[in-house]
Amino acid sequence: MDAFIKKAYGYTRVSTDDQVVGSSLGSQKAKITAYAESNGIQIIDWYTDEGFSAKNANRPALKEMLKAIRTKKEVQAVIVYNLSRISRNVDSYSRDIGYELAANGVQLLSTTEPIDSTPTGKMLQTIFLAVHQHDNDTKSVTTKDNMKAVAQSGYWQSKIPYGYVAKKVGTGLIAKDGKEKKRTVLEPDLRNGLADKVTNLLTRYNVGDIKPAALVEYAKKIDLKTADGKELGLNSILNMLRGHVYAGLICNEHTNNEPVQGLHDGLITETVFYENQNLLKGGTKTYSRSTSSDDLFPLKTVMLCGVCKKKVTASSPLTGGGKSHSPRYHCYQHKGGGSISPAVAHEQFVSLLAEITPEKGVLRLYREITKRVARKALTDVNK
Repeated sequence: MDAFIKKAYGYTRVSTDDQVVGSSLGSQKAKITAYAESNGIQIIDWYTDEGFSAKNANRPALKEMLKAIRTKKEVQAVIVYNLSRISRNVDSYSRDIGYELAANGVQLLSTTEPIDSTPTGKMLQTIFLAVHQHDNDTKSVTTKDNMKAVAQSGYWQSKIPYGYVAKKVGTGLIAKDGKEKKRTVLEPDLRNGLADKVTNLLTRYNVGDIKPAALVEYAKKIDLKTADGKELGLNSILNMLRGHVYAGLICNEHTNNEPVQGLHDGLITETVFYENQNLLKGGTKTYSRSTSSDDLFPLKTVMLCGVCKKKVTASSPLTGGGKSHSPRYHCYQHKGGGSISPAVAHEQFVSLLAEITPEKGVLRLYREITKRVARKALTDVNK
């Protein structure tokens, strides 16, 4: 501890109101006070950021403290409970905080970490900052993975879409505080017939004889307005037409922008939704999920040609009467490449599976998929 340090600012921070034991604002202040008293330092002011992350320096109390350091020149140190309270990013600390402290002759002190102005103390400061950043980065990755898993299970995590209301439901899982974890699902907003009006708008477009711009007037006609009572604009209507959520699906960054089945009821059917997408592209509204190539040829994206080892394609030509015949897996990547019927390919694939012993990771994945399907089925039964 440098003998010249007589006065200091105390800085505390929490990212949320629900902090782990030992990191609350009161606990931080008590530790800093005790540390200052034991080292003969006077705390002349406190700065607290509540509900802010330490990934960057964009925090009101931190900015105010740095300004005071520049203008008042009254302290020789800033004391924190530990370095994670002031920063969880090495680059941000060096650029936005550490530079300001060093330029004004102010030292950073921690009640739990042995940092000071010596070469060793400076090295340890860099190490501890890096450790806190690593911890934050790891939690960020875990959080994203958890959010993806929640989305894949059909729960809603984004802004509540127009025409729906949020409902909290139990998951059967127990949180650290001993309470059951709850997730958000969507329910149609029945107030003033809002959900029915949204359905009306989307199915009206599905007729195929009206442009999206004309739906602005149609929305007025059925008294469909925004949440704050204003008239719906064209952009709002286009967003509704393109919203997977209205077909009972979830499609966002948490699902890798691939539609998955949500736990909520759609205001329109999937067929109507995908027909509307075709209409928006200027085509016809023809759509049939039951006869899609993915259903007829489930091995299309994984089966390789036996000659060139590239992925095969598949097709089911139509007869003059509009019926399909002779569906085939085939390869155009090499000359003379033959084809195989789905029936034969699928039978061979099943035989191959019977000879394979799955690894533990595959079994864990299969078990998780089975549980999710079971939960979805149970939810449907309860409805």
